[in-house]
Amino acid sequence: MAESKKVDVAIVGAGPYGTQLAENILRKSLYEVIIFEEHSKIGEPDHCSGIISMQTFFKLRVPRSAVLNKVRTAVLFPPNLKDKITVKSKSGTVIISRPLLDLYLAERAKEAGARISLGERVLSIKARSKGYVEIFTSKSRYIAKIAVLACGAGARLQYMLGFPTCKGINALQADIAGLDLDEKIYMFFSNKLYRGLFAWIIPHGDCFRVGVVGNNPVQKIKLLLKHMNQQRYKILKWHGGLIITGGPSKIFAKGLLAVIGDAACQTKPTTGGGLAFLADTSQILAEEIVRYLEGKRLSLKYYHKLWLQKFQSSFRAMRAARHFLDSLTDDEINELFRAMKKEDAESLLSTADIDRQERDLIQLAVKLGKHLLKKPKIASKAFYAAAKAFFPA
Repeated sequence: MAESKKVDVAIVGAGPYGTQLAENILRKSLYEVIIFEEHSKIGEPDHCSGIISMQTFFKLRVPRSAVLNKVRTAVLFPPNLKDKITVKSKSGTVIISRPLLDLYLAERAKEAGARISLGERVLSIKARSKGYVEIFTSKSRYIAKIAVLACGAGARLQYMLGFPTCKGINALQADIAGLDLDEKIYMFFSNKLYRGLFAWIIPHGDCFRVGVVGNNPVQKIKLLLKHMNQQRYKILKWHGGLIITGGPSKIFAKGLLAVIGDAACQTKPTTGGGLAFLADTSQILAEEIVRYLEGKRLSLKYYHKLWLQKFQSSFRAMRAARHFLDSLTDDEINELFRAMKKEDAESLLSTADIDRQERDLIQLAVKLGKHLLKKPKIASKAFYAAAKAFFPA
């Protein structure tokens, strides 16, 4: 067997979390960092819808070249498609090209000193008792002091290393040209059709990206477009993937091993988006890795604790909202939308923070409280969802 290659930190996955983590480590130290990417190109496959807040846009220093659209208006449809809510955001949202963002972050990581090995698949990882990690790839064998999984929601390596796998829902998206729609974000709620999330139509450069979840996705996309009175269009490309909505993993680190991003289920239970937490999460883990390598820590266990201190309240509120929405019938969702219109929820949502949602979700619950109390069944579901999220078994 060829001699093992030695590195300080090995990262699996050259997506945003892997490359941002590498850059943050190298901005604080001179350690050797390698990123393994099983695909031959950065940014593939393209699963992400690309919606981020203006706050995240500036925090990640997203280049203008990666911006596809800027959108200020979102239209939310209940199952009956009649009692829709139109939200005009004061700050707006940005639609980005994820492949271009991934390439940009990868270049930043390389400029900081990281080595990215494309087309190199990690086959197995073993933590040894002597204080190192042994990594076997499709090309070689490596010895690392720290190994981090930033490889998305795929369960193979997480399961192999004893990390919990993520709960999510299968989604299918289509890039479609020729739709006669305004440049807005459209969201469709129906537990009969889209239980576990919602359907969406978003502007995506010169076309629209249409997505649904659950079974029979192609038929659902065609039905959705029919409901929107779209007859003539051309499907350009299909994108499939898993959207994680179950909330963060219960374990982020084990000894010299850690998970981050989708691999740690660090995505919003309300929407499945994860880029909002990228900058802070990668910073927290990078600092803990450097502390360990400098001999100031015995392991990476504080990474999880520090992450919870920053994000736990937000995730509990979002999990409560997800549990509540998933429990409703379509008639109850229609009733909820009517209550939101009566209470002028559009004004509240126009200033909502789509990244840290706990404050706005609590304010919305208070605003709708008197309506929910008139509907005992819906009210009981709301209380149960909150209890399940804030006081898990």
